[in-house]
Amino acid sequence: MNKRFRTGILILIPVILLALLSQISLAQPEETHAWENHLVGFYLVRETTNSGPTFIGDPKAGWEEKGSSSVNANGLTFSIPDMILKAKTDEQGELYFPNLEGRRFFLAKEYYNPGNLEEFAYRLYSDLESEGLHMEVTDLGTNHTVSGTLYYTAPLNDPAWTEDNQIWAAYQVWQEPDGTVYLADSGNSVGGTVDCSMNKTVTYQEARNGQATQENTLDLTINFHYISRLTEVTVEQFTADHRSIAAHTFSAQEMLEEPSEATPSWEEDAAYVIFTEHYADSTVQRTLLERGDEPVSRTCWVAEESGLTIPFTITLE
Repeated sequence: MNKRFRTGILILIPVILLALLSQISLAQPEETHAWENHLVGFYLVRETTNSGPTFIGDPKAGWEEKGSSSVNANGLTFSIPDMILKAKTDEQGELYFPNLEGRRFFLAKEYYNPGNLEEFAYRLYSDLESEGLHMEVTDLGTNHTVSGTLYYTAPLNDPAWTEDNQIWAAYQVWQEPDGTVYLADSGNSVGGTVDCSMNKTVTYQEARNGQATQENTLDLTINFHYISRLTEVTVEQFTADHRSIAAHTFSAQEMLEEPSEATPSWEEDAAYVIFTEHYADSTVQRTLLERGDEPVSRTCWVAEESGLTIPFTITLE
């Protein structure tokens, strides 16, 4: 997993609030609490129509069997195993899927104590540009709305890749009641390099003492956006009378190296800054930000050799 992604958005749910909403005292020892096994998001894997990853579902790559599905063909019915890949935790406490390069976009519950399902936080694992995480808690349940944008471009030195055979496979990410997160061997896909979106709404039940008491929803939106390869970014500061007083250019190679951000200081007389982004197709994008009491920043998405992008944030303090 690329360690440069900044994830870990925690939404804390106060225990007392959950108790009030369900009108049940947390002090009752006989109470049982269960969540349905449900879809929590997607893991986006880049493929082509003629060369998908052959290790999907391969036990040698860490996949294991979880149930089976019935398939009808030529009047015959037979079962095929459903394969899953359980998430692992890295040194930073981040969940990742081993042996499979991709981009995470899922909202998981993380329990403070595995034996206590009442105390937990929601954590958004996103390698995308997040466009918002909204949570609404009512007496009927909890509603989450999550959206993000995946920026990508053409890979380097890959003769098999073309704009026509480009595919993004969105493999489903599930979570079990005990907190286990796993990847299923099925999902949706989008082809080509045309900008498009994918939306999925999930409804699942929360049960107390064996009876469903709340209906929760998760609304996921993923935007796919093809971009040209970023080559460099210039950060130029100006005075109030529009005189340039400082400029620094970051190359793509610099932005791909650690760390994943730069924090230049404001010049004493600077009033605003212009970020100028140069792309391989000769397009130029300029963003003007005025100086204020708070730091100003711009996040650029720089492509690796594979065409997958990672964020690089420039902040003036």
